[in-house]
Amino acid sequence: MRFLPSLFLLALLGCATDQSEAPETVLFENGIIHTMDEATPQADAILVTDGRVAAVGSGPDLLAQAPDAERRDLGGQVVIPGLIDAHAHVRNLATMRLA
Repeated sequence: MRFLPSLFLLALLGCATDQSEAPETVLFENGIIHTMDEATPQADAILVTDGRVAAVGSGPDLLAQAPDAERRDLGGQVVIPGLIDAHAHVRNLATMRLA
């Protein structure tokens, strides 16, 4: 019976992965970023620091703020803010009560 716990432990060790840390600061540039701000509705770059949006603006301006940031080219793709869990199940729509 000692074989089974040893096998389980070996399987767990095999599942261990090397999780490299993500870069602390990333500049996403060359995109179409919808800011939802009436004063500046669109930008072409976004600076993310430690997983949080630090700044939104033009690529050169944000690069000046963080010259050591890892740069990622969005290739003209669109970025929109915060669609977090934006779905509903049809079967629940009939039972939902609007407050």
